[in-house]
Amino acid sequence: MLVLSDVYGATPSNIGARLLVPGRVEGVAGVNVPMLVRALTYRHEPLKTVVAKAMSGGIEGVFRMPPAHENAATGT
Repeated sequence: MLVLSDVYGATPSNIGARLLVPGRVEGVAGVNVPMLVRALTYRHEPLKTVVAKAMSGGIEGVFRMPPAHENAATGT
């Protein structure tokens, strides 16, 4: 099982931390939509894989958007 929380140290993550059992129930805080999508996409995989995919989704899903007048493909 994977426990997801928005902000580490806030009440939801503190409550979720009480449920953690290494290898059986893991927790990830700082959740964003790309993390959630990855966690759901890989939910049938082993827990270790789900945690890794969720965390990589969070890292890879954050980037600076170019201004609307720039072409996202070319940067011009």
